[in-house]
Amino acid sequence: GDIFSFSVSLISNIALLIALTQVHGLLMRRMERGKLSDWLRHTLLPGLLYGFVVITGMAAPVVLGPGLIFDGRSIVLSLAPVFAGPTAGGIAAAMAAAYRWYIGGPGIYMGTGVILESWLLGSIFYSRFPNPESSKHFYFRLATLQWAVHAVMLAMTLLLPTDIRKETVHRIALPVLTIYPLGGVLLGSLLVELKMRAAAEVALRASEKRYRELIDSVPGIIDRWIPDGTLTFMNDYGLQFLGYKAEEILGKPWSSTLVPETDEDGRKLTELPREISANPDAYRINEHNCILKNGQRAWIRWSNVPIYDDKGRITEFLSIGLDMTDRHNLEKERQQLEQQLLQAQKMEALGVMAGGLAHDLNNMLVPVVGYAEILLMNESLDEESRRSLEEILQSAERARKLIQQLMAFSRRKSLELREIELNELASSMTAMLRRLVREDIELQIRPADFPVKVMADSGQLEQVLMNLVVNAVDAMPDGGTLTISVGRVLMREPEVSAHGLSHSGAYGLLTVADSGTGISEEHLSKIFDPFFTTKQPGHGTGLGLAMVYSIIRQHEGTVTVQSTQGKGTTFRILIPEHGSDAAVNEAEPSHTEEHSEPNCPPAGIFGKSLVALVAEDEPSVRMMLVTLLTRMGFEVHTSDSPEACLELAMNLATLDLLVTDMLMPRMNGLQLYESITRQHSQIRTLFVSGHVDQIVQPHLLNSPRTAFLGKPFKRQQLEQVLRRLIENS
Repeated sequence: GDIFSFSVSLISNIALLIALTQVHGLLMRRMERGKLSDWLRHTLLPGLLYGFVVITGMAAPVVLGPGLIFDGRSIVLSLAPVFAGPTAGGIAAAMAAAYRWYIGGPGIYMGTGVILESWLLGSIFYSRFPNPESSKHFYFRLATLQWAVHAVMLAMTLLLPTDIRKETVHRIALPVLTIYPLGGVLLGSLLVELKMRAAAEVALRASEKRYRELIDSVPGIIDRWIPDGTLTFMNDYGLQFLGYKAEEILGKPWSSTLVPETDEDGRKLTELPREISANPDAYRINEHNCILKNGQRAWIRWSNVPIYDDKGRITEFLSIGLDMTDRHNLEKERQQLEQQLLQAQKMEALGVMAGGLAHDLNNMLVPVVGYAEILLMNESLDEESRRSLEEILQSAERARKLIQQLMAFSRRKSLELREIELNELASSMTAMLRRLVREDIELQIRPADFPVKVMADSGQLEQVLMNLVVNAVDAMPDGGTLTISVGRVLMREPEVSAHGLSHSGAYGLLTVADSGTGISEEHLSKIFDPFFTTKQPGHGTGLGLAMVYSIIRQHEGTVTVQSTQGKGTTFRILIPEHGSDAAVNEAEPSHTEEHSEPNCPPAGIFGKSLVALVAEDEPSVRMMLVTLLTRMGFEVHTSDSPEACLELAMNLATLDLLVTDMLMPRMNGLQLYESITRQHSQIRTLFVSGHVDQIVQPHLLNSPRTAFLGKPFKRQQLEQVLRRLIENS
């Protein structure tokens, strides 16, 4: 009965130690997370905790007599060096020994001896097997240690007084050699589990730390979100990039915080989480706008990876976002520059086409005007026929003005360049522009605070401003604000090349902005095309903006336009500032615009017999010139080719006048002129052309023996030019 009672009490004491050891393990795991030194965390504190466990067990011992107590200290003190190291075990042993001396009694020497031998054998075991739990023989070795410790403990009864030694051995021998080793194995198993769990937690925390460092060091946004869009995680880079703190954004749907309702392509983004969840494969990669906390927008490219549960359902998404704003802006800018370059090339091609068209139309108008004027010289014409002929001439005049617009568009119309200060130009036109603006439109002139000088044709620039103002007024049927401002911009590559400009540097800036209806995206790329108009039939020719573009291009500048429907349109005119490297085409003399008289002067108006040679490849124009010159008293020779005309000239003893087209097959007018003047050095020459590319060299225009007349011309214009040539030479 005494042995059974002793065993039960001993088991209770060992159970208490096991429970305290579990608490010890929890405390040790908490300390692993603290910021303590390795010696404190792995030596001192474990030693103190083991010592506390031992003393607690000693405070509730199995008492065999006054000062004769038994408890599980030997188990704990033999295992402390194994799992915490000899030093920690020594601290626990010292605490236990001190407490045992405090208790005193006849068992003091045996109790102290058990404390020391338990620690010593545990330390020897540690030195042989520093990581015993890693061995497949762990439990055998642990049982061997416990049997050895408690066999020595039983031998320590020799330190008891002789009068109680035999009785004590009789009562404790069987429990010490059975219950104690079994309790030691159980407690050792628990400590192994606690140690492995602590090691796993340390490894997990280290892994999490490495993972977090990796995630936070990635130069991209990494987040996790559930299918409804609620954010559950975001790395530090993402939080810093977006400008949020974790508590401000986690737990909230990204569809209402990070993305606008629609992106710049018009896609609705608020339903994007649902769309991605419904069709994850289609959204493995997607790009859209994100709104930063400060309101700015960034273009992010997302990679979305769905995470599935055991049943194959999507529980979460892992998304990685890269900032593509710079690339997106560069790509958008590149596309805009490409469009501008294509537009410039298209306008250049249209200009060439317009020049050729003007040439053909001019040639067609020459006989129409000429023969109509010849018919009007007939005094016997009835009034109805005369009115019909005058109507023909008026229609021809309207056609001539339209051709002049084509000539301006083709960028060949002559310029009279001089230095112009844009602030003064805008101010001087204010009164005239106000007459073009309705009362419900406010006109604002905003000059620059500094002079802006350009080399330009003032008349052409005035025409440009008037065209733009008229268009702006038409775009504001309900009134609004029209602003004309002056400034300066610095143009660099790649904008210079994209706009077809000749050089980098400072450009004078004229801006015409209205608050009208705006221009649709569909029409914006066509507004400079000739004959393109959005106005009602009969309210515009479609050449106004084409002329604006052509005139500014002739000044080696450019015109850009920005428009938003419902908000207005802004035209920006750029012309090289005076003193830059810009070069503008040489000026041509402008065509005279005088009305013809109904009657032709009598033949022989020059008072002498003169011989003329007409070189013109267009039959109708050639016959028209022959008729007019004959009526003026010339003896006229002609042929259908420049080579034949040259042969005629070589065979004529006298030749007073050469009238030649500038553009003919195989030999142009200038080459014909140079060939004929070798024999007829005193010949007068009139160059005529309906092609805007043909510009007579300045030294010929300054000569009293040469002149230029653009097609179509009127009889009176021809007479005036010929009179000057004949009389001045």
